[in-house]
Amino acid sequence: EAEIERLVAAATEAADRADAAAERLEARRAELTEDAGGEEDLAAAHAAAVAASADAARVVAELTAAERAAERDRAGWQAR
Repeated sequence: EAEIERLVAAATEAADRADAAAERLEARRAELTEDAGGEEDLAAAHAAAVAASADAARVVAELTAAERAAERDRAGWQAR
């Protein structure tokens, strides 16, 4: 009878440890899922920043070309 009680206690303790480990595993899985979502958000933000930078570079090029054209027009009018 004492041996059975010892085995039951050991089994109960093992079950408690298994439950605790399962809870830690689930918590870690949730953290990893959040991290993965964070990385996806970061990747999306990076892609948006790269696109915005390309758009800004295009606008700068257009404005530079417009400035040069205006300078040529001004020079032409001054020469007259």
